[in-house]
Amino acid sequence: MRRLVNLQFTAIVLAVCFATTVRAGSFTTVTVDTMRSVGYYSSLELDSQGNPHIAYMDNWNNKVKYAVWTGASWSIEIVDDTADAANRVSLALDASDNPHISYVSPIPIRLRYATKSGGGWLTETVDNTSSSNGSHSSIAVDCNGDPHIAYSETNFFEFRYAVKTGGVWTIETPDDAEAWTGRFTSIAIDAQCNPHISYQDVTNKNLKYVVKSAGDWSAEVVEATGDVGFHTALALDSQGNPHISYFDDTNDRLRYATKVGTDWSLDTPDSYGVGQYTSLAIDSHDNPHISYYDFTNLDLLHTVKVGTWWSTTLVDTSGDVGRYTSLALDADDKVHISYFDETNRHLKFTEGTVATGVDRRRVPAVVTLDVFPNPFNNKTSITYAMGRDGPVTVEIFDVLGRRVETLLSDRHKLSGRYQIDWTPRYSSGVYFIRILAGKHVQARKALVVK
Repeated sequence: MRRLVNLQFTAIVLAVCFATTVRAGSFTTVTVDTMRSVGYYSSLELDSQGNPHIAYMDNWNNKVKYAVWTGASWSIEIVDDTADAANRVSLALDASDNPHISYVSPIPIRLRYATKSGGGWLTETVDNTSSSNGSHSSIAVDCNGDPHIAYSETNFFEFRYAVKTGGVWTIETPDDAEAWTGRFTSIAIDAQCNPHISYQDVTNKNLKYVVKSAGDWSAEVVEATGDVGFHTALALDSQGNPHISYFDDTNDRLRYATKVGTDWSLDTPDSYGVGQYTSLAIDSHDNPHISYYDFTNLDLLHTVKVGTWWSTTLVDTSGDVGRYTSLALDADDKVHISYFDETNRHLKFTEGTVATGVDRRRVPAVVTLDVFPNPFNNKTSITYAMGRDGPVTVEIFDVLGRRVETLLSDRHKLSGRYQIDWTPRYSSGVYFIRILAGKHVQARKALVVK
């Protein structure tokens, strides 16, 4: 049974609900590797036959491991016997289904690369320019079969990029802000072999995006409100438009950004205590799919956006599951996810089909609630959405549970998305915004700073 978390204080209980259509999914789940403490930093790819390949950390033995489904069983092997691995494993397959893996060796800290074509694994060090390179690596393979790696220098999170052409690695710094810029990188390659990278600007706590075209890097800020850009995942749709999922640490929520033309569009697929370890993939209809960890209820979730609605599925609720998710879609848009089972400390894999068509008449009467900006000084906007017509109340409570203001009380509100501007008349402090729509309740914490 799903565990619900309540925010309870002196006079009121605020029940937290999902900010989406929540479904019980139909997934088949298996344990891939039952050795102790395996499955950290899992990275999943599907080959041309739809078979899953997973690179991951064996944390007990400090080795990178590689698992592939042969059609009858999982074949598991150690990638690099010559060096211990620290973390940040990333996997890509080329057009011939050969694996390419980036990872970090701990002493000294070095970015490493491994590939396999027919015979054994070939491994090498990519970056020797300082004593601590390779944190937060992400790898992709271009149209020529060349590997591209986005990563950061460990001590100062200097954002770096490496590409191997003609057997030689070239190292670049894509962002002019050399230090404290390159954490949580994710890389994708477009049809013209241009690299696109999402990452966190650690200094300014922003989500950033950079693309290289005609030999030049162009970087921009995607979101700059709060402490955002954790656990970024980047994918390109059929038109080459970037889509990014990431975690908002200020508001404990899953965020999503996409760019069409020159404008970024931001959205909150799920809120309150969810959104770590995101992974993103785009289906054949250009709909974004995101897998992520609900760290409130310790569950693995999946969400997909069709039109303006996010449809969320509970994938695995058996213990503390869902860290280090990696998501891939096959040719039929079937969902495949690898992830870490913290309870048993095993690598797990699941696959299933989710509903991508959302009939508005069948959307349950759940509500979404978002507050932006937050924290704020003078005024903030409260955005809420209702899945069905019905009564709705929006109220403000202080930390003692006392209702201090009623912003809205409507006995019959039509379903849809609405916005209320709130200008508090009170002193600085923490307040709770609660929406009650029918039997469904959701709350958000707001910080007033005057």
